[in-house]
Amino acid sequence: MQNKIIVTSASNRFFPWLLNFIWSVQKNYPNHEKLIIYSLWLNKIFLSELKNIENIEIREVPKVVQFWKNDFTWKLLIFEDLMLNYENSLIFYIDYWATVLKSLNDIFEIIKKDWYFFVDQWKTNNLTKSIPKDYMNNFNINIIDIENKFSVAAWFTWFNSKNEIIKNIIFESSNFAKKWYCLNKGIPWDNLKRNCDVFRNDQSVLSMLLFNKIENPIIHNMTIYWWSPSYIAWQYVHSHRRLLKNLPYINSIKFKNVLLTQKIIIKTNRLLIKSYFKTEKILVKTSYLLNNINKWNSQS
Repeated sequence: MQNKIIVTSASNRFFPWLLNFIWSVQKNYPNHEKLIIYSLWLNKIFLSELKNIENIEIREVPKVVQFWKNDFTWKLLIFEDLMLNYENSLIFYIDYWATVLKSLNDIFEIIKKDWYFFVDQWKTNNLTKSIPKDYMNNFNINIIDIENKFSVAAWFTWFNSKNEIIKNIIFESSNFAKKWYCLNKGIPWDNLKRNCDVFRNDQSVLSMLLFNKIENPIIHNMTIYWWSPSYIAWQYVHSHRRLLKNLPYINSIKFKNVLLTQKIIIKTNRLLIKSYFKTEKILVKTSYLLNNINKWNSQS
């Protein structure tokens, strides 16, 4: 019997969406077995709340290289940590900015059979545009072999830790990241380009190794894991990418036996979240106003 594990990660800035994600799992997939959260430098107050939520395990990202925070190196290190510590498990990694809408048992059954489950990146991100030349040279990849292949999404990744090929892909990707190949070599991290059109370390490496190690891998359509529920009624996940502002699940999380001090921490966290959204609204309005002033100045 293989364990079914759901995994995500988040930092302080994205704590509200993380809470929303947790309760969406509790409500819409109540028979889930384990939910693991990797802390990306979460503060003590936020961690204290997470530790009191039912059926949650908190782990630290292995800080095995100095640049673990840079260019999604941390995500490949998380995948490696999961492979090392959760043998014989069915693992689903999903970014915190999604909402689970229904039971995920169907997909867990698929990865029992297929060993992995990847979705495409809109079929717009051709591998020839997302893999740097030094990656291709390092892995002996001919550009002709990948010209009709598309990048897979790293935010929605399923794998069976029992399978040797999948293990090999995960370990090679993390070793590759540790050798600083993942870094943008001086280009700001938010400018996701290198000597290719679209550089995204985790997606580029996983896609490259997937097509290198598995002949004609099965890549699933991203559509039912992306759109709003109002678009496709049967979708499994709503991937709103922090655009969701009302966070409908945030106040319904199931906690263990909560002491008075812990209740104070939870209340404090909710006040911080409310102030965050109010500040964000002010910043958006200020930015809009400044843009209009600049346009007006340029025209006058």
